[in-house]
Amino acid sequence: MPGNNYRHIALGLLLPAMLYSCSHQPEAAVYSTKNTRTIPINVVKYRNADFNDLFKLEKIIRLTTNDSTLIGRIDKITWFENKFYILDGSTNYIDVFDSSGRLLFNIGNIGEGKDQYFRIADFDIDSAGRKIYVLDDFKKKMIAFSNIDGHALEERRLFDFTVNRFTAINGNNSRQLIYSRGATAESSDMWYNILVADSTNHIRYRLLPYISTGSFILSPEQPLQKTGDRISYLPPFSSTIFGLNEDHTLSAKYVLKFQGANDDYAKMIADLKKNSPKSITGFLQYLNDSNYIRFLNYLETDSFLYVYYTTTSQGNQFLIYEKNKDSALLISTIQNNYLNFSGQPKAAIGNDRFICLIEPDSFLDKDLLKKYLPSIDLDFKSNANPMLAILKIKSF
Repeated sequence: MPGNNYRHIALGLLLPAMLYSCSHQPEAAVYSTKNTRTIPINVVKYRNADFNDLFKLEKIIRLTTNDSTLIGRIDKITWFENKFYILDGSTNYIDVFDSSGRLLFNIGNIGEGKDQYFRIADFDIDSAGRKIYVLDDFKKKMIAFSNIDGHALEERRLFDFTVNRFTAINGNNSRQLIYSRGATAESSDMWYNILVADSTNHIRYRLLPYISTGSFILSPEQPLQKTGDRISYLPPFSSTIFGLNEDHTLSAKYVLKFQGANDDYAKMIADLKKNSPKSITGFLQYLNDSNYIRFLNYLETDSFLYVYYTTTSQGNQFLIYEKNKDSALLISTIQNNYLNFSGQPKAAIGNDRFICLIEPDSFLDKDLLKKYLPSIDLDFKSNANPMLAILKIKSF
């Protein structure tokens, strides 16, 4: 699936109690464990599932394909007011499509000047201000664009250290920006996993001290998740998903208890301190040899938690957790007779629906899919843009 590059890979390696900085010793974060749910995951038990038993395929949306919008790699998708906002990691453009897949406009202000960016690390929509916020982690600045036509509105410098993931929320009649550090090779530029800033980017709260290997910090594809105005966060080197409360305290919401993968955290830290890998490739090789869990992505809706990860011994697997029933379903492969589908979600769009990507050459049986979705137009070339599949998760 597009977007599964090394800078999006993360590890489920350390218990929450070990979330301290190796190079700094800030005050330890305090968080509640009162309502924490533990989810056991036996990674060595191989499970097959039928696509139609897990999901209802509601719609397949073909994205406009032309010379001005050839998507190379989809890094992020956001759904807001019947529009899809798609970050193309290969071009550093944000393409905006309507609900039928028609291109409306794109943002491509690459450059060195005012209101221009060098690289889009992340973006989000300010629902109150009708703005698209773009984070340039290389130039360490934030640019706001209009969500009507994409023209630049304002530019603001950020911090002296690197942040490369964020989300915008509106609460108590004010806008807040929640920052985190995603994938980076820097290990001493920030003491905390989460920063809460006001609308002027003044940092109000620093939460959850991070742990550094001294070489690399890796995180999931989207470590910060927003369900309505509720924020959840999966830190680097953790198998605990935290929730950010309205009073700016943290709660340990879910603990993913893996069985069948390496959990010798003390040995990992000792190895990395003693023989720190010099490249991400070497780092991943060490983790593969030791069969550690690596998180690829996780998403949350009102009713479900969807976790996508990989191990050396078992490959890619994903977990669907139904909150109301406190029930978890671990899937290794998905059987489908008309669609080649890996099971990786890219975004949650409300009402327990997910967006997944389908490549034009992923159809196993177009005639069968046509019977399933009579209105779909399957007359396109294999080099067309990826399609968006809207899936509704079924209760189990």
